[in-house]
Amino acid sequence: MTTPILLVGLALTGLHEHQRHSTFVLPLIVLDVIMIATGLLSALSDDPLQRIVWYLWSCVAFAGILYMLWVPIRRIGDRLGGQMAVVYRKNLVFLTVVWLIYPIVFLIGPQGIGATDALTNLWIILALDIVAKAVYGYVSTARFKKIPESELQDRTENRFDQS
Repeated sequence: MTTPILLVGLALTGLHEHQRHSTFVLPLIVLDVIMIATGLLSALSDDPLQRIVWYLWSCVAFAGILYMLWVPIRRIGDRLGGQMAVVYRKNLVFLTVVWLIYPIVFLIGPQGIGATDALTNLWIILALDIVAKAVYGYVSTARFKKIPESELQDRTENRFDQS
């Protein structure tokens, strides 16, 4: 259940000065909850057809998340520019690559085609979780620390001047 936190943090990085954060953040969270819930229903389904249907619904929600992150939020971040846009793009690529592996692991695991056993699947998911959370947190923080203080200060002052 940490993906909503990661999504909000990533989206707010891309929308760093955009006034309508909730227009993007709320749909991301809703899609994430749908993705998680339908993924769980797929894993718990005994009927292979139901399992596939729930898996596909989960993938559709995931595609919606990726669309929002890569299209409207990235455009806004690019338009706002600066180092925050660079950090957003790098963080977006990192998380997208890691997140794209999860549905593949699910598909090849015991819930899917059964190419890997449950223990192997568990270890892969554990490693992915460490990369997606701990490694990403470290890398993301290091990227933020490289943003010049003057750029952050200018952005904060401009934001408050507009209100």
